[in-house]
Amino acid sequence: MQNDLFLNTDFGNLLLRYLKPISDAGRARILQDLKTVNSQRLAIGNGTRSISKVANPRIAEILGALNALQAKENKTLDKEFEINWEETKKGAANSVHETRKAAKFILLRLKEIYIEVGGQENCLLLLNEFKASNNFSIFRLLSPLRYRSLSPGKALVGKQYGNNIKNPGFVHEHVVPVDFYFKHFNDIIKGSSSIDLFDKISEKIFSVQLNSDDDLKLKAAGLNKKMPERWTWDDDPFDRYRAAGIDLNTILPIR
Repeated sequence: MQNDLFLNTDFGNLLLRYLKPISDAGRARILQDLKTVNSQRLAIGNGTRSISKVANPRIAEILGALNALQAKENKTLDKEFEINWEETKKGAANSVHETRKAAKFILLRLKEIYIEVGGQENCLLLLNEFKASNNFSIFRLLSPLRYRSLSPGKALVGKQYGNNIKNPGFVHEHVVPVDFYFKHFNDIIKGSSSIDLFDKISEKIFSVQLNSDDDLKLKAAGLNKKMPERWTWDDDPFDRYRAAGIDLNTILPIR
């Protein structure tokens, strides 16, 4: 019954259509990301239990429905990308190249579905599910940790108020905010930007273990979730830090 409740929804049908021509490895990796989302798109019990809490039972239902729709040997859509899906997982070798290939494929498939169904809003909702997934999802791993401030800050911000503080005085910060680059992924799917923009974006996004005092400077400047006005993907991604008054000499590459 739960299977029918989900798979007969517009979002459920779109997800099946999206995954249908993808390899088993690709399906498993994509569903792994979706089951860690905090939203209720894949929930059971009228939205009271998210897929992250029920995990395999919901995944099994989706995979079972997909296998009933199409024989395995016909699923080849991601074959031409030659993606090693295992390399995109937590704990695998640090292969940004494989992660970029996988993310680009996911966007292209969403763009294809968006055209097929006439711009259905559920396509953009599915993209938002990828944005909401955890730090080891494909789209989050597009922004690898590459820089660290020389010293910690004095301010305790965000999760640093909790009991499990791994790096007190530092904040894991995306040099280009996630909301900003996902807006451009949204434009790619809708066709207002070319897929070629993805390659330019992927070269400019990375993460910084930022001094927590500097993180507060970003918030004070109103730049914690956006880039400076008139900033483009041809500009320096550190321009946001400069605009907030952060000394870039205190931020060094991680070796």
